[in-house]
Amino acid sequence: MIKVTELKKQYKEAVVLDVPLLEIPKSECFGLVGNNGAGKTTLFRIMLDLVRATHGNVQIDGKDVSKS
Repeated sequence: MIKVTELKKQYKEAVVLDVPLLEIPKSECFGLVGNNGAGKTTLFRIMLDLVRATHGNVQIDGKDVSKS
């Protein structure tokens, strides 16, 4: 399961990602759509621990991605 809790990414004063809660159950197909600049790539970069979130966390199978 992927669980995103109170995730926010901010560059200076621009908030580029703000996800209060998102839970994706294991083996569920999931699509992410949105306009350019909506934060799709930023979300995946945080999930892959390529970028640090300003606030909040992402857990995959109960493990915080920023600590593994």
